[in-house]
Amino acid sequence: MIPTLVHERIDWLTAAFRVTLADDVRRELIRAGEVARTHGVSDVGIAGDRWALHAMASSSKFRLVRESHASLVIDVNAKGPLVQTLDPIDGTVRHEQESGWSLAVDFSGACCADRTFDELRTECKRIACALGEVHENRVRRIDPAKDLAGRALRDRDRRLFVRRSRVRTRLDPPRPIGNDIRGPARHVSDEDLAALATAHETRKLTGITIGKGDVMCRLYDKREELATCSPDKLQAEEARWTSGGWDGKAPVTRVEFQLRTVALRELGIISLDEAIDYETGELVPLDESYLARVWGSCLRWVRHVDQVRTRDGRPQRLTRCPESPLWRVLREGRVRAGEPIKRVRVRGGCSTSQTLGCALSTAAVNGHTLPPMSENVNDYKTNGAEGLRAMLAQVLAWNLDLITVEQIERWGTPEDACVHFAVLSNAARARFARFQRERVPPWLTSKQGSTRAAPSRAQLSTD
Repeated sequence: MIPTLVHERIDWLTAAFRVTLADDVRRELIRAGEVARTHGVSDVGIAGDRWALHAMASSSKFRLVRESHASLVIDVNAKGPLVQTLDPIDGTVRHEQESGWSLAVDFSGACCADRTFDELRTECKRIACALGEVHENRVRRIDPAKDLAGRALRDRDRRLFVRRSRVRTRLDPPRPIGNDIRGPARHVSDEDLAALATAHETRKLTGITIGKGDVMCRLYDKREELATCSPDKLQAEEARWTSGGWDGKAPVTRVEFQLRTVALRELGIISLDEAIDYETGELVPLDESYLARVWGSCLRWVRHVDQVRTRDGRPQRLTRCPESPLWRVLREGRVRAGEPIKRVRVRGGCSTSQTLGCALSTAAVNGHTLPPMSENVNDYKTNGAEGLRAMLAQVLAWNLDLITVEQIERWGTPEDACVHFAVLSNAARARFARFQRERVPPWLTSKQGSTRAAPSRAQLSTD
């Protein structure tokens, strides 16, 4: 039986914002946080909605929850990178602390069910702008999903997925979320727990998970998952399926992909508004057409096939088998699978912490060490930044001399050492040229109040 597409959605969206919180918002959050630590929860208004505020382990972080599965994590003391500025009058160097990533917005489940990506993006920005001045944003997680009716999962499906050799496939028997099947479950009755344990013993297949980490694919019986974990959502979901052509009896299988930060970067998604085409270095809008290409990339990362046999009756290799009707139907719908995007692994180069560690160890092993220094923070309050620069300059000067001597000894003459250094420099420039293309357009085109993504600190350090 060919399955029928009955619903499609973005099932989860997580966005982060670098926001300079307004003074009145900061005061209100701190006040509500004190109430929450005393009474367990407090109430605060943001962007015209009421949110339940819960204090977290850190005294500066708060978690706010709204109905329909929307939540915020706000850090009132989030610190960004230090920016060095030169005073044009007296020539002194100043260091200013930029605002950090102080807001994370999570939209999940019912909050995303009837909204498009554009509507979710607008809602994220509305919340961020209500807190203060927005500098930039980034996408941390997207879960595109589609629901298919008339196709139940079978035990043999696990063996019919074409994937990379390192990607593992796991079966998911029914169990209460967050609890062991045989352990105590506070939100599951004894009768339900016994029924679930019986299903676990009989290895009834309710879901398949492929991969882990930044890219995951899940296929599972959505009706059973709702009946077990969220029965209050079942009626609303069935109404959506009915409007999509569901007959009210057929099994419904959800196919969803979970894409996190690293995978999103490799697919070119750098903000809620824009993506970068790594082949051309051009910025393109993050819209339905680009998300269709992301969906097409997901369907290529793993695909379900129909097992066929060769002329002599032997099973054909799965990589040469045709796609199953299940996967062909996933290419249809409002978000039709577009041309797949070639994932590009983004390398950030050596970090400044690694550079400092290498410089200290190289200097120490060659007998160059600074005299014993105080570890009391009060001793550095008068000239902290200038003193740090002086200590770093001395350590790096020792390394400069050591590297110069070693390179000349290795290559025979200073001229040959210069040629070797030129080769290394040109190779590093070519390797990280993509970062230069990635960082120029957002910086040059961003305006005050824009949410175009700026490059990360790792990218800036490579220039």
